[in-house]
Amino acid sequence: MEENGRKIHIIAILVGSLLLFMAFSLPFSSHAADSPDSIYGNIDYDAELDALFRDAMKKRDAGDLEAAIEGFHSILSNQPQLHRARLELAVAYYHAYKFEAAVAEAKKVLDDPKTPPNVRVTILAFLAQVKQDKENLGVPKSYWKFPVMFGYIYNDNVNFGPDSHIFGGRIFDPGMEEESDSGLVASAGVDLTYQTGKHFMFNGKDTAFLWQSGANVYHRGYFDETDYNLAVITLRTGPTLISRGSWRANLTLQDDILYYGKEYLANYVYLLPSLTFNVTDALEVTVDGIFNDRNYHQSRYQGEDSFYLAGRLSAGYTTKGGRLAFQVGVQFFDENADDDHFSNDGQNFFVGGNLKLTEQSNLFALFSREDSKYDDPPPDFTDSRDDDDSRYTAGINYTFKNMGMLTDWMAELKVIYNDYDSNLGAYEYERTQVLMTFSKTF
Repeated sequence: MEENGRKIHIIAILVGSLLLFMAFSLPFSSHAADSPDSIYGNIDYDAELDALFRDAMKKRDAGDLEAAIEGFHSILSNQPQLHRARLELAVAYYHAYKFEAAVAEAKKVLDDPKTPPNVRVTILAFLAQVKQDKENLGVPKSYWKFPVMFGYIYNDNVNFGPDSHIFGGRIFDPGMEEESDSGLVASAGVDLTYQTGKHFMFNGKDTAFLWQSGANVYHRGYFDETDYNLAVITLRTGPTLISRGSWRANLTLQDDILYYGKEYLANYVYLLPSLTFNVTDALEVTVDGIFNDRNYHQSRYQGEDSFYLAGRLSAGYTTKGGRLAFQVGVQFFDENADDDHFSNDGQNFFVGGNLKLTEQSNLFALFSREDSKYDDPPPDFTDSRDDDDSRYTAGINYTFKNMGMLTDWMAELKVIYNDYDSNLGAYEYERTQVLMTFSKTF
């Protein structure tokens, strides 16, 4: 709602600018001096000022507000009575959230006794809008969300091989026979976005400062193979910078507390930097990283204590009016463990897509391949591990609308298949998981 309101405000300002343009009969015309009552007096057409004005307008429309403001000031330093340029300067200050400066420039035109009555009305509306936005945007606000999820899982290989998206390259029970089981999954959390009300200019563009925090509890419990249940408690917090339509960045400190089976397994502490650039309206590029300290609680796992470092480059592209989206990326990682046969490095490549079938349903697919090489051979082996993990994900979801208590709940069916190859046969495995879940954010 706030974003829609903001768009309405901007549209109102643009319309106001157009009215001001019409009301003032711009001096950037050879006929500007034809009207004896013009508030511009006898200012003649000036090709150089005309070019400066058009250039400043282009820069403002492109979001380069600092350059636009500088351009309007250059015009006014030569011709202080060019009130159209002064009003466009006020609009540029408004877009840059420099409300006091916007008000000051607009009032200079309003205080001129030669300003026509219809223009005064438009300026007064502009000043009222600036005052309202200053009050709304300058006051810190908190936005809360409460995501929940529950569902059913079938796993044809519960006990053998790692869950690579939780535990990295960890093998729990090499050499065991595969066991299948079904179970329930559930999660609940709270997300807080704190709008600080602070804005500043960076590289000519307005940048908003926010703080985002959250907590989440996830549980996957099997009906029979309860020794392989998983619970994760996640806590996170960190700053976010947003330059609308240009870029966004965040730095997150996260703590994962892991329980596996009936015991407290490990504590993972993360530092997660991320930077996303909006190249075009349809294309964005993200650079992010992972700094992860993995500390296992049980003494038998102490050799696996490690520091995991990763960097990723990815790109997202939308087309067909937003109905079709693609994502592709590559990640390089290095894990240094206390015992060298757990230390490994490698890369992960992924590509995926999302197709909006209707306004309420989506079809999605993702493929990833992770290649990892280990430093030393594991116990009882003479060769170091050289593993490849291919992961295939496909699914469909549907969001209910106008269905009473089901409204805004999303139902999703997802299938995940892992094909884990290794030069050491004891570490090879396959796994298929089927998940049917319901989720909603309150």
